[in-house]
Amino acid sequence: MASPCSCILHLGPAGNTKEPVKPFDDKTWQKVQAAKSLRLSVVGSSSKYAVLCEQLAEGYKSTDGYHSSCYKNFTAVSVKKPKKSDPAQGSSGDQGGHSSVLRSGVKTAVATTSGVLEPVCIFCNKERKRLKGSFETLGQCETFAAAQMIKDAAYTLEDQLFIAKFGDVDFIAKEVKYHHSCQKNYLNRAERIHTGTSQEKSEQTEAREIHNKAFETLTGYIETFVINERRAEFLKSIHKQYQSTLEEYGLDSSTYPTHALRAKLQERYGKELTISKASNKEGSVLHHHTIKPEEAIEKARIYASSSDYTLTQTALQLRLEIMKLFKTCPQLPEPVTPDVLKRGQAEPPSALMHFF
Repeated sequence: MASPCSCILHLGPAGNTKEPVKPFDDKTWQKVQAAKSLRLSVVGSSSKYAVLCEQLAEGYKSTDGYHSSCYKNFTAVSVKKPKKSDPAQGSSGDQGGHSSVLRSGVKTAVATTSGVLEPVCIFCNKERKRLKGSFETLGQCETFAAAQMIKDAAYTLEDQLFIAKFGDVDFIAKEVKYHHSCQKNYLNRAERIHTGTSQEKSEQTEAREIHNKAFETLTGYIETFVINERRAEFLKSIHKQYQSTLEEYGLDSSTYPTHALRAKLQERYGKELTISKASNKEGSVLHHHTIKPEEAIEKARIYASSSDYTLTQTALQLRLEIMKLFKTCPQLPEPVTPDVLKRGQAEPPSALMHFF
């Protein structure tokens, strides 16, 4: 099927290549615009791309695209250096020359007497790099967009050494050089952190913090009633209470299993609490270790059928409904008081009205 886009960077008949035409995005278009500006200001009308640069609009259309080779050629802009005979540049014996600085046998990207950096890769500090059986030569940073991408990647990676060395460096004026494979690896590392890993870590950290807060709330309940007052309670009831607290903090708890909570409780209390099996339908009972399993199961059954248990479950459900108000009305203060509800900032939950 024919591509819906046509290459706008092609020189000569577009049918001379079998490459697929790729559509532009903001990132690739920004690099094209930077190359265009550089070509018009530095290379001028002598460039074979002069007419093409004049024809390029400020924005791209959905039908605009590029061949990879055309894009690579167009954005590979070289800044012409003054000849060594230029009085402003000096002779080959003074400021125009490069000084070789060696550290442990490897050149490092430091400024020479002419102000530009040594011709070594800013990532690996080598002039030549073996890649797939051959040596990769150095490329040069020639656009502001490319320089900014590298600096942004350094901050994403928290590469303090790189930031200290190159954070304030003008990459174009200082003729910063690098191997394109090194640059690609560096940007890819930052991209993985920026788009995936960092977001995943952030979500995991937030979820872990919510679980910690919910568990501390639950342990307060257990220490008051199960340990101090020697109340025996079904584990599924404790689990439901924990899930309700997670929901209050805005975390979906529907997939959190009972056995995971059981393991956390055993880790926290050890032998102080015992979990005894009642029946397949009722599940297990949580009780103090001083209470015999048979007695604990009977106490749990009595409590589960009591009005006190019904009121507790009702209160927990009403509390959850009230806490959900924060999602629909975030300007509510905490805690939510009757006076706040009277002012009409949020409608009382229907479950609460039904209760009254």
